Amino acid sequence: MDEFRVDRKVEGISEIRDETDRTGLRIVIELKKEADAKGVLNYLYKNSDLQITYNFNMVAIHNRRPRLMGVKELLDAYISHQKEVVTNRASYDLRKAKERAHIVDGIIKAISILDEVITAIRASKDKRDAKDNIIRLYAFSEIQAEAIVSLQLYRLTNTDITALQAEADELKQKIEELSSILSSDSKLLSVIKKEIKSYKKDIQRYT
Repeated sequence: MDEFRVDRKVEGISEIRDETDRTGLRIVIELKKEADAKGVLNYLYKNSDLQITYNFNMVAIHNRRPRLMGVKELLDAYISHQKEVVTNRASYDLRKAKERAHIVDGIIKAISILDEVITAIRASKDKRDAKDNIIRLYAFSEIQAEAIVSLQLYRLTNTDITALQAEADELKQKIEELSSILSSDSKLLSVIKKEIKSYKKDIQRYT
């Protein structure tokens, strides 16, 4: 483009600078005061590589089938896919958080009646009998009973109730957050936007 200025093929350009850096492509075209900005731009579009038109087919897998798409359809398909990904991930994390919270609640309860639980376990014939006894005597669930009898007694007696309560509070907050994402389309989209922005930062960091 600077050759057009030097050869005076287009009037009005005073300077052309390449300010491209790691953040992106940037070409600065400074015009003289009397220049016709629109005319200069149209000339550059027509006679340089400032604007190039080319055709290509955008084929993507959508709903498990290849489809030819326009830009809008492609973006809609991507957002739909991301919704599915985030929803599945949140559902899985929510299920695991609820399972862990249930176990933590059981261990906290066991520690609150620790002497009785230890007595029941020691009086049992085996692990299965110990589980059945604490379920029957103290209304633990099968999952809670499994977690309790799987802990060695010294670990059960030395478990920090403060740490357990902190974990229970953290799990409660996580469950509320995940539940809100799954129940609100706007919060789901907010998660997607946040993740896309993080992808952009990662790309900029490594380019």
